[in-house]
Amino acid sequence: MVGSWRPKALVMGLGLGLGACAGRARPLGDPDRFAARECLAAFTLTYEDSPLAELRELGGARAQVQDRFPAAVIDPQRQRPVAATAELRFEGQPIAWWSPMLDAVLLDGAVFAPLRHADATGARPEPRQVVGRVTSRGRQVLGERGVIALLLRVEAIGTYWQLGADLCMTAEHEQGGHYRAELVGVHQVLDDRRVRELDLAFAVELDPEGEIVVVERGAPS
Repeated sequence: MVGSWRPKALVMGLGLGLGACAGRARPLGDPDRFAARECLAAFTLTYEDSPLAELRELGGARAQVQDRFPAAVIDPQRQRPVAATAELRFEGQPIAWWSPMLDAVLLDGAVFAPLRHADATGARPEPRQVVGRVTSRGRQVLGERGVIALLLRVEAIGTYWQLGADLCMTAEHEQGGHYRAELVGVHQVLDDRRVRELDLAFAVELDPEGEIVVVERGAPS
């Protein structure tokens, strides 16, 4: 989850519960972080490149992580695309856009139904969090990895609280229209002027109808 808005005591308490990594923190995006793993895809997510940071630069009104992502008919004449996801396109047009009032990220309704934010850091006591649904055409155009990339970058799936996260997709499973990607990694927090790393492990599942679910690793599919 983005932002340094949690009290330090809460960050420290959650960090101890989620498994803090010992030693000096690597820079986010370090190409050697997952050298011992075979990553099918890797993602580096930072606050500086987040939609929330972009919105602040634009003078927008929202100050916290977005909880819901409306699906809408996009009007490129009145809206501007979200920079973090501008390269992910559907029929030649970006998928994620700022609302005309600059207070929310809107998603192209031809690609997604309305979505809700899911927290993949383990901070919520919910082993399965329903995010929403991708349309069949959107899934076909983006592919499952593209769907996951967009959800991570627009922060419909939150993977860090403060500084950012590095993720490695370690496995994919497909059968009968069901898809599951397993991801591991770390997210970074600032604790008493030191950067600490907390472990991440979660899965993203899509069913044949396009429903998207974030699953705590170890939870039943």
